[in-house]
Amino acid sequence: MLIRHSPKLVFDPVWLNLLMYKVTPNSYFSALDLTGPDASKTLQGQLTNDVVNQRDQSGMKGLLCNIKGRVELVVRVYKHSAEHLTLVVPRANADLVKRRLAPYMAFSKSQLVECDLSDSSLLFGPESADAKETLAGLRFDGLALLSPQELLNTTVPLTHSSIEDFHTYRAKRGMLELDPEQSGLYTPQALSLDRLGYVSFKKGCYMGQEIIARLHYKGQSKYQLAVLQCLSAVANETKVTSLAGATLGTIVDSAANASGHYLASIRLAEDETAEYFVNDHPATLLQLFGN
Repeated sequence: MLIRHSPKLVFDPVWLNLLMYKVTPNSYFSALDLTGPDASKTLQGQLTNDVVNQRDQSGMKGLLCNIKGRVELVVRVYKHSAEHLTLVVPRANADLVKRRLAPYMAFSKSQLVECDLSDSSLLFGPESADAKETLAGLRFDGLALLSPQELLNTTVPLTHSSIEDFHTYRAKRGMLELDPEQSGLYTPQALSLDRLGYVSFKKGCYMGQEIIARLHYKGQSKYQLAVLQCLSAVANETKVTSLAGATLGTIVDSAANASGHYLASIRLAEDETAEYFVNDHPATLLQLFGN
């Protein structure tokens, strides 16, 4: 059901389809505010992306990695100002963010406080539009989190949706999230995150930087992020195999399993016509990211 539209788009169904956003109550994301004089400096030393040079009132994506260059957390950061940053992660990962940053907060003139997003709405889509620039709230590429008042005031066209639809949307776009149990299992390269804008190779030091840079420039990873479609409902860390049973990868994000879409870390089979299987069910390779 269409719940809001811009008057100038009423008689233009083509533009309406291009600019349509979907909205659902936020039951997935949590947020933490990092505030104080050292806010940007503190996060800059940990995040793989460049917080200091990020413009104010804009969102970015990045990673918190361990000393071995493996991903502990996928993080979205909204920069209100140099002294006010909001970190957005799945609710299951909020405590992990606190623990990850706690040793550095002790020496920082800043504080980390969890935000209440229970009454916020999650907007996502469309595939191609600049309408996100007109939204208030916490804005990122392909999604935004809005308070009730911000949602009421927005003028972009919206239609009701569901959290399951959101997971399908982000799976198709390669918007990966990891569960706490997967922390430290993958390098950014095995998930194509170094090629999808999660890592800056121009900024200063951060945890795991030397290993991440070395792997990136030497191109040593045989794996990359992919979207698989399979009718079988499977869990994270399920193996992706060939017809002969050889392991070709792993399911890393199964949140969109209601629609049969999965994000996986895979290596391409030497035979381009080879089939993929998940739990002995055929799986279709829909897209590769970071080529």
